[in-house]
Amino acid sequence: MSALVAVASDGSDLSHARGPLLPELRDLAAALRSLADLDAVVVPVATHGELQLGETLRRLPEEIGAIFLTHTDPVRACAAQRAPDGAGGRLVVTDQDMTAVVLTAAVLTVARRAGTSPGECRVTIIGADLLPGLRRLLATAGFTDVALWSPADHRHDPGRATAVIDLLGSVRLLGRGALIRRGGVSALLALPGLLSAALDADARVIPAEVHLACARGVASVTPSNRLLPCRTDARLVRAVAEAAREALVTSSG
Repeated sequence: MSALVAVASDGSDLSHARGPLLPELRDLAAALRSLADLDAVVVPVATHGELQLGETLRRLPEEIGAIFLTHTDPVRACAAQRAPDGAGGRLVVTDQDMTAVVLTAAVLTVARRAGTSPGECRVTIIGADLLPGLRRLLATAGFTDVALWSPADHRHDPGRATAVIDLLGSVRLLGRGALIRRGGVSALLALPGLLSAALDADARVIPAEVHLACARGVASVTPSNRLLPCRTDARLVRAVAEAAREALVTSSG
């Protein structure tokens, strides 16, 4: 696994940034190096639209084998990820992908502790339009009873749920189910393990089944008193990487 990982951003979506963009990108690259021994470099990208973003990513040096695209407008990021020969045929993983994976892991933990299967659970997502991939990944995991709710629906009681995922961070729905907030989610819970497996397999696309495998890997090492593990848990990267490797083999066969 000698390929470089580019931690890239055009800064077009800083809604979840903790501070200035460049230091945060450097912190992400350093975390990938320390957690999974990945050779990561920072690539700030100056663009004015999705077409220019894709073109810039395609021109990155050949030694870059995968790109983590973060703090980038979701529409731009999705276009760069899905375009034919987007990013020069390299794997592109977005922060939206990883947020959906980690939130799904938290819901899997809630369901396990409740002693219910995903098909028996009800999940409410507040602000689902901010993370469209989450509902799809939950469906892949077997959570078929998913309600979408927003503050504009204040006249309509969402009812109780096994888990409530708050993507807005400012809504009060206490007592409606186990509350999972986006603000406590880190892409680094799943990203190092996924990238390790994907680079080993020379994967260019990550199917939903592999994202689900990563979520299960995260959930498998979650302590009994938490919804998610600590990112420095020594078991975490290995659990996610092994789950992703197995799923990649299955999906390619």
